Amino acid sequence: MVLQQVASDAKQFRFFGDSYGSINKQTWGPPECDFYCTMWLVGVTIVAVVSFAILTLVLLKKSTKKTK
Repeated sequence: MVLQQVASDAKQFRFFGDSYGSINKQTWGPPECDFYCTMWLVGVTIVAVVSFAILTLVLLKKSTKKTK
């Protein structure tokens, strides 16, 4: 799918006069993430894991609770 999009973009750039083939020389990499972005991602991951653990414990406690 990505290669098809690059080929399509290359045709479009040639139409606009890209005679140097710059579309084929571009490199792709993941977006850069600085220290605060990394800490935010780590924080969100920790909150998600802890929330899931609490939810699991609450649901297990309710499901194993004996009723009179």
